[in-house]
Amino acid sequence: MLPGEEDCDRRGDEDCDGVGCSDVLWARTFGTGPFQWPTSIAISPKGDRIAMAGLYRGEINFGPDATTALPENTSGAAFLAVFDGDGDHVYSRGIPLEGDGSAAVAMDAEGNVLFATKYAGTVNLGGDDLPVSGSSDMLVVKLDKNGGHVWSKQFGGPEGQTTPTDITVTPEGDPVLVGIFTSAVTFGGLTFETAETSDLDSFLVRLSGEDGGHIYSVQIGDHTSDTPGAQWAKGVAVDAMGRAVAAAPAVSGRRVR
Repeated sequence: MLPGEEDCDRRGDEDCDGVGCSDVLWARTFGTGPFQWPTSIAISPKGDRIAMAGLYRGEINFGPDATTALPENTSGAAFLAVFDGDGDHVYSRGIPLEGDGSAAVAMDAEGNVLFATKYAGTVNLGGDDLPVSGSSDMLVVKLDKNGGHVWSKQFGGPEGQTTPTDITVTPEGDPVLVGIFTSAVTFGGLTFETAETSDLDSFLVRLSGEDGGHIYSVQIGDHTSDTPGAQWAKGVAVDAMGRAVAAAPAVSGRRVR
C-alpha cells in the first residue's frame, strides 16, 4: 500500500507538506495453489478497509491461520478478501465457478462491500440459498465492513450464462454493474434476449443499495439483428449525480435498449 509517511530529510519529500509520497507502507502475498488472479480492488473513503476480488484454483488463505483458509477448489473459484488499513485480514469468502470466471468489487461511502461474480452450484453468504438457474449465473452481494450479510441476489436464465465484468457505486450507495450474457436474462425489469443462443450481449444494471432491488437495466446489443455478434462490456463509472457511463466493443449495427 502507498504512500508512506513523509520525511523531510529524504529525497522523496520535495515540499514537506505532510502528504505522503511513494514509500511502501505494507505489502502482502497470497496463495500456494496453481492459480491466483486478482481482478478488482477497492478502498473505503476512510482508508480503513481494502477489498480485493479475483479468481483462484487450489488453495488460498488471506488470513493468519488455517481457520481462515478458503475452500480448496481444483476446478476454479472466485474470492473476495477484505483487509483493514494495515493490511490485516478482516474476512474473506470463496465462491465456486464453472469454466472461465470473473469477479468485481466496489465499496460505498460507509465501507460496505458490493461484490459480483459468476458462480456455479448453490451459494449462501448469510441469506437464502441461491442455486443457479442456468449453467452459470451472476451473484451480487452486499456485506458490511465486517463481513455481515446485508443482501444477496442471483441473476440468470435457465440457459446460457450471466457474467459481471465491472461494478461501481453511486453516491447514494446503489451498485451499478456491467457484464455479459448469453440466451436470456432479467434483472427485475425487461427480459433481455440475444439474437442467437450462443451470442454474447452486454448489460448495464443499477440495483438498490438498500435491498438489491431492480432500479433500471439496459441491454447493449440487438436481439432482432440479422448479423449476430459479441458485445463485451468492460467498464462502468458513475458521476456525482449517479448517471452511469459504460464502455463496450460492439459489432456494427448494434443498439442499446
